[in-house]
Amino acid sequence: MKKTILFLLLFSALFVSAATHDVRLFTIDGVYYNSKKVRKQRSTKYIVVDFFSSTCQPCVESLPKLEKLYKKYHLKGLKVVVVAQPAGFDSEKIEKQKLTEIASTHKISFPMVFDMWQKAAERYKVGKDGSYDVPQYFILNKKGKIIFTARKFKELEKKIVTIMK
Repeated sequence: MKKTILFLLLFSALFVSAATHDVRLFTIDGVYYNSKKVRKQRSTKYIVVDFFSSTCQPCVESLPKLEKLYKKYHLKGLKVVVVAQPAGFDSEKIEKQKLTEIASTHKISFPMVFDMWQKAAERYKVGKDGSYDVPQYFILNKKGKIIFTARKFKELEKKIVTIMK
């Protein structure tokens, strides 16, 4: 009996640990996004999760570069999702308008979700000190496990080029 309970606890811990990194939020267009479904697609090899804020200049500057990487490797299995954090004390509606404008200006073709209550950021431990510093990039493998973390786009780019060969 003890072995069965121990096995179930270990199994559930493994199951939960991968699931904690799945992003399940609504896009700025109001479409439900679930990274678990995306990573279960046959074509998916890796998912880049980009934690972002509209007031973060490095975040905004990296979007066209991320779009370029996405276009280069999308057919090889790279998926991208931008997880936008609230930028201040604006209403949710105003935040979404800003994000929509940024996505349109930079012609972003991957999903941008809005983490209004920063629940995804908490699960990823973005800004462990509560600051929610962005940008922060994560690469998830097919199982939903974080295999790489970076604070600078150049580091992310280098890793993507390496793993997508």
